[in-house]
Amino acid sequence: MNITLTNLDHARRYVITAICDGCQKKGTLTAHQVQKAGPNLDRFFAKCRHCGFFTWLSAPATADSELERLQAGATPCPRCGKGRRADRVRKAGNNQGRLFLTCNDPACGDFQWASPGKEPRTAQMPRATPSDRQLTEAGLLAEIRDRWEDDEIRLIYADWLDDQGQAERATLIRTQIERDQLSISESAWVQHDCLARTILQEHESRWTSALRPLVTSWKFARGLIDELEMEAAQFASHAGDMLLAAPTAAFRIRVEGWPGVKIVASTKQLTEVRRLTLAGERMGGAGARILAESPRITNLRSLTLNGQSLGQPGVQALAGSRYLQNLEVLDLTDNNLGRSAIPILVSSTNLPRLRRLILAKNLLVDSDARALANSPQLQALRELDLRENSIGREGLDALMQSPLRARLTRLEC
Repeated sequence: MNITLTNLDHARRYVITAICDGCQKKGTLTAHQVQKAGPNLDRFFAKCRHCGFFTWLSAPATADSELERLQAGATPCPRCGKGRRADRVRKAGNNQGRLFLTCNDPACGDFQWASPGKEPRTAQMPRATPSDRQLTEAGLLAEIRDRWEDDEIRLIYADWLDDQGQAERATLIRTQIERDQLSISESAWVQHDCLARTILQEHESRWTSALRPLVTSWKFARGLIDELEMEAAQFASHAGDMLLAAPTAAFRIRVEGWPGVKIVASTKQLTEVRRLTLAGERMGGAGARILAESPRITNLRSLTLNGQSLGQPGVQALAGSRYLQNLEVLDLTDNNLGRSAIPILVSSTNLPRLRRLILAKNLLVDSDARALANSPQLQALRELDLRENSIGREGLDALMQSPLRARLTRLEC
């Protein structure tokens, strides 16, 4: 009965509807976790209160001393100060097996590599031949904006900057990318981090001079200004200048309920934004409807609406929007989603490119898991986060046995 379980609460939910293999009675199993040091430490198991039957619920843990050391030495999140979780990449690709640290709070989402990739990029390694679009700075920045997770295009941009005599900016791109491919325990990581900090200490003030009066904060990542934070009124008044100064950045906009969403949705420059987070006072279903009905969201690739009390009305508005055809990432963490919200979302034909869906900290139950498992509309989905919901054994079984599970490269429950 070995299944994927993340914590004891998850195991307890799993056995609620399970039938004991010993006495064939339902509802008599209790879940436990091994506390005694040894090869079975932290394994989950079930015991029957009626007949005493015993069964393991999880496989023996495979020793991973690297991961254990990383978790033991994990420092608080540099962004919000909360704890961080160490893990390895399971997804097939160049990063498979790499260690990383991620914030325990999904609303923060801070991420940091802790081990090198298979082929760390260096300034000496050859680049791909630039496409026609990549021969100009505007074309390169547009490509980075659309493919924000792709390091290759950033390295091509670094080569372009070198050709234009902007060696400091080029060096920062290469240095931060190479640093993020190294383990934080390596001396090379420290060297790269020190160099990046030195470059920013010397040049950040000049590079951000146009932004400082317009935004609340900014963040550099992989060599470029990667995130801007501002109030809705600031965005409405200065979005054009912000995009000129940081054309590839994600926008984190603080709104005051649905009126703030209306300000954002009516700003014409929203069409040039690819990654959008709306935070602040809860917008509710009304705010989601205002956003969903705006044709200016048509170019969004990533949308984060954490803790916005969207409920079923908000999800219905998003699922019904014909302007989210290009959306690839949707984060609806902590939005009181339950009842029929998930069936509505996963039956939508308006999200054909959605590859990452985050539904953590909601009110999801077995029927929601079944809706996800049976949806014919999630063909592009590769990453699904269902942590801290109330999905039990029936829902987990439905997911594990569905065609969706075979397509997923990452499933968190």
